[in-house]
Amino acid sequence: MPGVIQTRQGDNEGRGHRALKNDRGVIRIDTELPRAHGHRESYGVAYPRVAQTTGYGLNEPQWSEGPRPLIFQLSPYARVPLPPLSAYPITVHPLLTSHGEASVIWTIDQHPTTASCTSGLSARDQYHWKSLPAMNPSHIPSLTIQIHPFRTPIVVLPKNGVITVGDVLVAVYAGARRGATEIFCQDLHVSPHVMWTAAEDYNRLAVQHGGPTGGDDEVCTNVRSYMDFRTRWVGLEPSPTERDVWVLHTKPIAQR
Repeated sequence: MPGVIQTRQGDNEGRGHRALKNDRGVIRIDTELPRAHGHRESYGVAYPRVAQTTGYGLNEPQWSEGPRPLIFQLSPYARVPLPPLSAYPITVHPLLTSHGEASVIWTIDQHPTTASCTSGLSARDQYHWKSLPAMNPSHIPSLTIQIHPFRTPIVVLPKNGVITVGDVLVAVYAGARRGATEIFCQDLHVSPHVMWTAAEDYNRLAVQHGGPTGGDDEVCTNVRSYMDFRTRWVGLEPSPTERDVWVLHTKPIAQR
């Protein structure tokens, strides 16, 4: 028969296979299955099966032809970048950077109440430097900070309509503690949510009964350990890979 390349008739099962090639050179395998009263039913397979050795050393059927590979960037499942937070360039207060006239003196594993700043601000700003707007423009709704080696970014939100320098310090302190706790729980195969809930319940009861809150020293120790004792504040710099994300640079505690 024209176009028939191979014909094989089963001895006992009564089924046949025919490989057909059309004018475009595409091979199709027609398989005939027995039906009642001697009739046969044919169905087509779009691509022929070929025996190919996989990386595991097994002979598994593979398709010799098929659809084009999915280009993830052009697929409906590709990540869509978020719009910029502002139509104008965003900067943080020079006090939060490493190149301002004044800088923050603080180790991020300690409470923000221990933070101070060097001289270089005006007398008015020196008095309430934690209340200064942290960003310019000041109406930016959020500030995202990344601290190595913690995977979860820190998102600073305004408390009174404007993100202040104090808000950034509080968020960095809480974010570093949360990041260290997440790694600690991951090492112990414990849910971080369970750990945080238990700690908050204990602290709440301790405050109600006038007792000391616990766990602060241990969490601070974990922050120092996971950061290789590089917890002294240096400053924020724009991320080289992500828009509207700032990277916090730190240095060893012993370095002044």
